[in-house]
Amino acid sequence: MCGAPADRLGCWLCANAEGPADRQSVTKGGALRLALASLILWFAASPAAAHRTSLAHVTVEGGAATQVILHLSAHDLGVALGLNADPATPVPFSGIEAARARIALYLDERLALRAGEQICTPGGLNIEETRPGEELSIRRTFACPSGSDDLVLTYRLFFEIDGAHRAIVEAGGRQAVIDRDFTTVRLVDVGVASPSFSRLLALGVEHILLGIDHVLFLVVLMLGLPRIGPAIVMVSAFTLAHSITLALAWYGLIALPPKLVETVIALSIAYVAAENLLGRGIEHRWLVAGLFGLIHGLGFYSVLADLGFEGTGAVTVLLGFNLGVEIGQLMILAAAAPLLWWTSRRSWRTPAIRTASAACLLLALWWAAERVLT
Repeated sequence: MCGAPADRLGCWLCANAEGPADRQSVTKGGALRLALASLILWFAASPAAAHRTSLAHVTVEGGAATQVILHLSAHDLGVALGLNADPATPVPFSGIEAARARIALYLDERLALRAGEQICTPGGLNIEETRPGEELSIRRTFACPSGSDDLVLTYRLFFEIDGAHRAIVEAGGRQAVIDRDFTTVRLVDVGVASPSFSRLLALGVEHILLGIDHVLFLVVLMLGLPRIGPAIVMVSAFTLAHSITLALAWYGLIALPPKLVETVIALSIAYVAAENLLGRGIEHRWLVAGLFGLIHGLGFYSVLADLGFEGTGAVTVLLGFNLGVEIGQLMILAAAAPLLWWTSRRSWRTPAIRTASAACLLLALWWAAERVLT
């Protein structure tokens, strides 16, 4: 009977079953459908712009007293200080001002300036709201020993809440990128050394694995494929397509508004999920992956554009980052391959795919609406 809520849930999970004789398969199929739906709901807990890299800008200015100006997300600071639990929730400036002492302590623990071997003493702190509820400018004054131009900046903000956080440091018109593995930079060297190939490779792997919308797009594409061979062709088409638009955007030959790109990326997930629900388009999945891969490539470019790698050789950046993305995609494919093989001959495979695809469709439409409205 399907009267009580729990019974209705059980009936929903067992829908499209092959019959009472296959009760064990139905139970397994229902459990897998529930697990797949739960996984999709976990994706929903992430912000709509999930593939963006958390980013801060740091400007160092000399003079009588050295100024370190931080342009950062009010969301990130709010989460780090416990002012808000949701990184997508606007943080009132009144709450930031009330937490001034805690902000100073947080900076003392994670932001340092050194002149040679001597520590510069942190002084005044000025906080301004540059975009209400969204962005802040924090100016910190440091007293450094006179006559020393060998300044070394250490930056460790927000890595405890976001391992993918990045900071662009600018000094004397040149830039360097700080991440969790590279937290200290000599300002005289800023802009001199290009990012290593291994760092670009790691950035590509990290971006595809942490970019929830890119991962979900690949997962939904693979849900409808019965064998691993077509999945490999599909991933290759996706790689070729996003490599083309990433290169075109890098050279300034194509440009679209970021909000439009992010919205279409969400709609690409919705489109493929709808195909899975209708049982169509499987034979042309490589073409779908290629067409939407062109848009995903512009999303990848936004990461490189934010990180200020334009001064680095194009071949190094594009090859390193793209190769990293491809490695990340193959890791996702390798993780999904055993499941594809195991479910290929199960009687409950079709209803399980439809359940997961329905959840993906709803989530993707929610993401698209959020990206349009925010």
